[in-house]
Amino acid sequence: MLLDGLTFPEAPRWRDGRLWFSDFYSHRVLTVDLDGRTETVAEVRQQPSGLGWTPEGKLLIVSMRDRRLLQFDGAGIRLVADPRGNRVVRVFEGGRIDQTISTGSRGAYACMLRGDDRRTLLIGANTGSSPMMARKKDGQVGVIRVDVPGAVLP
Repeated sequence: MLLDGLTFPEAPRWRDGRLWFSDFYSHRVLTVDLDGRTETVAEVRQQPSGLGWTPEGKLLIVSMRDRRLLQFDGAGIRLVADPRGNRVVRVFEGGRIDQTISTGSRGAYACMLRGDDRRTLLIGANTGSSPMMARKKDGQVGVIRVDVPGAVLP
């Protein structure tokens, strides 16, 4: 047994010599190496689910209960796609919302910084996520230039 005492481990991913996973009911994203050393990487109040990484190596976490996509860079700042609120927000540790970008009548389902200068914010938005909504083909990718290179939002 590598690790026990977990509430509901899911979304396992192997990266950098460690197993990364969400422990759903403890609200944590953890890592464990093959020697059993564990680390809590992030805490997600609305229960973490799927995991992935941006090309730059920033951890992406699905916040399950509030249906948001979080970007965690280790500094406690999270970039959030909020499909129900039709917005992208920058959230600091503790939950304080620093900035908001509206996506109008569409939900924001994905967001990321791109470009050589890291000043281009891409936002994937749609009016819904069901198979019926997909047939409408009304999804969009929005582009916003940010003021500061590497900043999460303008």
